[in-house]
Amino acid sequence: MDAIREGIEQWGDRLIEVIHDAVEDATLHGEDRMIEILETAVTKTGLERAERGGQPGRIDSGDMRDAISSGIWGPRDTHIEGEWGWLKEVLDYFLYQENGTSDFTAMGALQGSYVEAREIFIERLQAAGLRVS
Repeated sequence: MDAIREGIEQWGDRLIEVIHDAVEDATLHGEDRMIEILETAVTKTGLERAERGGQPGRIDSGDMRDAISSGIWGPRDTHIEGEWGWLKEVLDYFLYQENGTSDFTAMGALQGSYVEAREIFIERLQAAGLRVS
């Protein structure tokens, strides 16, 4: 019985490690991809700035890009969490850029990065032999 209990505990520990690694990979990818989308999302203002030698994306001061961060918590209790985005500071213009206005198209950096990160998370779990529905 001790050997069975030890085997189950080791399996549980390995499962937590696999899930933690999958959450970490997806979270870090999400953060990097969100920054990449922000940097490459072109607006009329960005194109005008590029003509003057600046960045064509949605970066003027860099505050919106630099406010993007991520964090991974757990395992605690029964879950592991990962998040990215504007975690500490969200200025109004971040949301205007993200969601768009009547004057310019939404960049969709948070949603776009989520879609890719979710796929990475699912692929990692499936590669570990877990069934994901």
